[in-house]
Amino acid sequence: MSVRIPLGGLAALSTLLLAACGGGGGGSESSTPPVQTATALAVSASNYTTVAQQSVSSSLYLLDSAESVLGAQSAGLNAPLRYALAQTERLAAWFAKAPRSVAGATQSYSEACAGGGRIDLVLTDVNGNGQLDANDGVKLTAVSCVESGVTLNGTLDMTLTAVTGSFGTVSYSGSVRLRLSNFSSQTATASATGNGEMTVDLSVNSATSSSATLTVPAFTLSGQSGGVSYNSSLSNYRLSVVKAPTTASYTVAVSVSGDLSGSLLESKQISLSTPTPLLRNATDTDPSSGQLLVRGAAGSQVRISAQAGGVALIELDADGNGSYELSTTRSWSQLR
Repeated sequence: MSVRIPLGGLAALSTLLLAACGGGGGGSESSTPPVQTATALAVSASNYTTVAQQSVSSSLYLLDSAESVLGAQSAGLNAPLRYALAQTERLAAWFAKAPRSVAGATQSYSEACAGGGRIDLVLTDVNGNGQLDANDGVKLTAVSCVESGVTLNGTLDMTLTAVTGSFGTVSYSGSVRLRLSNFSSQTATASATGNGEMTVDLSVNSATSSSATLTVPAFTLSGQSGGVSYNSSLSNYRLSVVKAPTTASYTVAVSVSGDLSGSLLESKQISLSTPTPLLRNATDTDPSSGQLLVRGAAGSQVRISAQAGGVALIELDADGNGSYELSTTRSWSQLR
């Protein structure tokens, strides 16, 4: 049985790839997991399709989350990181509605969630102007908060570390830190708890021209899906999304690099890279060109090439000699 866990077990952006990120509102405690070096997984004929699926699901989870921030797709609320990133577009509104304070003061208030529970917010407004500026931040604590059938708990810290222009508008650039501390989501059939810290660098020129880079030193996810427990980790991970205008609309190009490990990979590690970016048109769900390369132990590797019609060509080079001796195809929907 093939089990798909978001983000390879870590599935990862809602309308401007993450226009703000974590640490705001404070606390000196760190939830960032230590970067650990796992034993590399030997990729073989018996596991290369599973390796491909885990690699794609992890990358596309982050991609879907990231694209949602850039307004390229709509992200759901079925994973902690995706929900967290979706909150960045609300930062300016939270500051606008908070009571005015003296410079450097914090303001606390709560918001009711649509399906019950609440979100407690602590806003730090460095200059007290009631607007979202550099070094301002929000600490969000979900208390049995139910949104769209998903129950959320835990803490999310967001800090805007730099900004040019008006953050969250149609044209600006900025950097954000995001930190999740036991931030969890739960539905009737699945649960996930995320811990870790990341940064996002954004540049938005228009609705069809923007870029975002997500840098993840270390992030862990654990939970269960379909009755199967899992854990997964990202380390030294970097995701870049570039939205470029075309005559008709725009394209989205994605590049990734970093290490992925977890229980669905025999608790071992693989390394991901994109020799050529994965590219899709605005009206398409899946990429039509580009390659994702997965490296394991002793030079073993899997190459996943995007083809037209929503098809991915999966090739295995088990001995690392540069010759791919085995191949198969899957739809991207099968790999997500």
